[in-house]
Amino acid sequence: MITYIIACFWWFLVRYINTQEDIDNENTFITANLLDEVFQGDVPDTCYREFCNVETVGEDHECFDTTWKEENCPSDVLTLVIIVCYFALTTLSTVGYGDYFPISINEILIGIAYMLIGIVCFSQIMGSFIEIIQNYDQRMGNESNGSDLNNWTLLLTRFATKPLPPTLINQIDSHFSFFWDQNRLNSMEIDDEYLSQCPK
Repeated sequence: MITYIIACFWWFLVRYINTQEDIDNENTFITANLLDEVFQGDVPDTCYREFCNVETVGEDHECFDTTWKEENCPSDVLTLVIIVCYFALTTLSTVGYGDYFPISINEILIGIAYMLIGIVCFSQIMGSFIEIIQNYDQRMGNESNGSDLNNWTLLLTRFATKPLPPTLINQIDSHFSFFWDQNRLNSMEIDDEYLSQCPK
């Protein structure tokens, strides 16, 4: 939903922020990516800029009339929505595949703002997601202690004259994994209300 809103906002901006010179030179996001030529169904050849130019059809041809274009060259709105949402998502996530990108200076400035907003939003989302997973692990008692165990076995090998046998390391790992999985107190916090009511 957020991507769709951002995409609609981007489409609105690129239609109205560009200078007439950029539009005439086809130096905009819409014209450079031929998004103004994404039509629904079969349309006359003169709907395309390649055929609708003064050299080919003359100055008085109906293809230069906006009303005629609206009636005879319907845009494929669904395809445009998908393309613009795709662009908004790749820009916000700072992936930027490069197949669609801002063209004019005004579009580039707005694209920079989009990327900065994207960095903030995705950092917030990822931080919340990681916090949810950590809270879930702590409540379910699945909080991994494996890194501490690995550090301990590594410390043992440093002080031993020869390395620990792999079978011993596997047995230690299996023992503690079983212990942590079966330890029901592992999911309780020190200030847990039920734990605090137990006799001391």
